[in-house]
Amino acid sequence: MLPQLIDTHAHLDFPGLAERTDEVLDNAKKAGITKIINVGASLDGSKKSVDLAEKYSQIYASLGLHPHVLVEDNLFGDDKLIDQQIFEIEKLLSEKKVLAIGEIGLDFFRLPAKINEMEIKKAQKELFIRQLQLASDNNMPVIIHSRDAAKDTLKIMNEFSSLKAVFHCFSYSLEVAKEIVNKGWLISFTANITYPNNNDSREIIRYFDLSSVMIETDAPFLSPQGKRGDVNEPSNVVEVARRITEIKQMKLEEVAGWTTKNAVNFFGF
Repeated sequence: MLPQLIDTHAHLDFPGLAERTDEVLDNAKKAGITKIINVGASLDGSKKSVDLAEKYSQIYASLGLHPHVLVEDNLFGDDKLIDQQIFEIEKLLSEKKVLAIGEIGLDFFRLPAKINEMEIKKAQKELFIRQLQLASDNNMPVIIHSRDAAKDTLKIMNEFSSLKAVFHCFSYSLEVAKEIVNKGWLISFTANITYPNNNDSREIIRYFDLSSVMIETDAPFLSPQGKRGDVNEPSNVVEVARRITEIKQMKLEEVAGWTTKNAVNFFGF
């Protein structure tokens, strides 16, 4: 019998998964995945997360505006539209299976060339802060997306140090991980830890005990090494757990126990 696991970050509303929800959930169940957090990355995605959580017992929802929506959903420079979308997110927080706010944060990787760099970074920070305040006001944990923006992300997060937070798809150095864990926040790993060149993540996994670690797929992205090029799905969170067992020389049941306990405590299932 496979140990019980939780996929703490997936996007079942995204193409590649949305068309076959029942099949994906059946695969997850067979792999021992008992719960899946479907993470909103836009207002539309957040609404779909609520709908999925209402329809399927395995699925729970997180709601938020990813920094990319500023450009992708034409929010940049439109304060009225941003206000409206945050208001809509806030209204959805009362839904019974909404457990977190996210994914929210900063992404300075490949910033759009058509917008001034300082202006788009400023807009990302403002959107991030507003959603952190929303989480603070509603006593909810946050799922943080941070890419090429460690210093700025931590500077802002330090103003909200009492929030429960997880840095999803962790991709920074051991030193950054130490700063995060010392604040009492969590780090979460995807199947990119199975990639041969990802030595930094493996170093971090070796360094910390698992009390600060959760696991996720970020499906449909970041399939495990042996399945790269395929659509990722929650059943593959088992591969993340197995890689951690190899790195730390632990039993799969131990890794499952720690990461599931951390997820339950963080999200409050």
